[in-house]
Amino acid sequence: MKKYIGTKIVLAENEMKDGVEGMKVVYSDGYTSWSPKDIFNASYREISVNEVKTLTNK
Repeated sequence: MKKYIGTKIVLAENEMKDGVEGMKVVYSDGYTSWSPKDIFNASYREISVNEVKTLTNK
C-alpha cells in the first residue's frame, strides 16, 4: 500500500463520551465526529488566528 498524509483545518472542543475524555470535531463540510483526546492530540495542534488567515486567505 502507498502512504499518504493529509492536512485540514477543523473546529474542535472538549467532549465526554461514555466516560471517556475526547474531542468533538467539526469538518469544513459540516461533518461531525468524535475522537479520544490522545488520538486527537497526536493528529492535530491548535493554530492561531494569524495562521488561519495565512492558510485560508481569509
